[in-house]
Amino acid sequence: MSHQPYAWYYAEELPERHRALVDVRRFGPGERFVFEPYTQDMYDRTQAWIDERGIFPAHHASVGTYADAVIRLEAVE
Repeated sequence: MSHQPYAWYYAEELPERHRALVDVRRFGPGERFVFEPYTQDMYDRTQAWIDERGIFPAHHASVGTYADAVIRLEAVE
């Protein structure tokens, strides 16, 4: 089953000011932008929760970093 016929729904979730900057046809089934604060502490607690429950095999657990997980944009006034 292909996700591509539904990729345009991603564009509807983007704030209007970002829509022209994003080509949702390149999105895979798991990409998602969340325009909410996501702090280092939130990331660390989430990773600890995942690790405690053994959701991923040990060799795949906590491979990424907070800096790789977030994109910081300057606020537009």
